[in-house]
Amino acid sequence: MSKIQKNKEIKKVDTKLKSHRCEICGQEFGNNSALITHTRVHTGAKPFKCDFCEKSFSQSGDLTRHIRIHKGSKPHSCETCGKRFTRKDYLTNHIRIHTGEKPFKCDYCEKSFTQSANLSNHNLIHEGLKSHKCEVCGRGFTLKADLTNHIRIHTGAKPFKCDLCEKRFTQSKVN
Repeated sequence: MSKIQKNKEIKKVDTKLKSHRCEICGQEFGNNSALITHTRVHTGAKPFKCDFCEKSFSQSGDLTRHIRIHKGSKPHSCETCGKRFTRKDYLTNHIRIHTGEKPFKCDYCEKSFTQSANLSNHNLIHEGLKSHKCEVCGRGFTLKADLTNHIRIHTGAKPFKCDLCEKRFTQSKVN
């Protein structure tokens, strides 16, 4: 059997598996439960409510992860240093500190990142978007955090203190 024939056979199986179609967007799912969960994207329904606070969630797994915050439960542990996390993806990101892995690579320059969100923020620099504007001087910034640091020039705020000498600074660390 050729590669093309195998791919056609796989697509036939996929079609049989995905027999539940969303009437709103047409996306297909392998079972009715997945379709019901998906439908909440369109309706905004959040039937899973936290007993500790006002938050509610569209999926039960999201509620389960959220409750760990209230209970202080951190079931995922780093084998290298022992640090514990509420979510497995947080542990995965943390492990990259030890391994040095940076799987998210910039298409425009040589930089790479441990998390996809950091790459997304970095890409804004290449796009030249500076949507965060200083209300005092009008200077634009790509990241909101950079604007926050900049505003301290105008206010004189120095919220970070050295543990050794008590000197105060506008930023928490040296670049």
